[in-house]
Amino acid sequence: MSDEAKTYGHLFEVDHDAVLREKFASGQGVIELQPEMTDEMLLAVVKHAVSICEGKPFLVVPVAA
Repeated sequence: MSDEAKTYGHLFEVDHDAVLREKFASGQGVIELQPEMTDEMLLAVVKHAVSICEGKPFLVVPVAA
């Protein structure tokens, strides 16, 4: 690890869950569907999005053809 990484590494640590929650809570959430997603996976993702969006809309992007 470089000296710079040791010194400034803490500045780049990201709480991905917090970022995701903030995006959805601010109405900027996006679910990107994948071809390998099963119905159960899709349902779980949508339920999680609904639980963190605080009533704000979110976008569901279909699989690109």
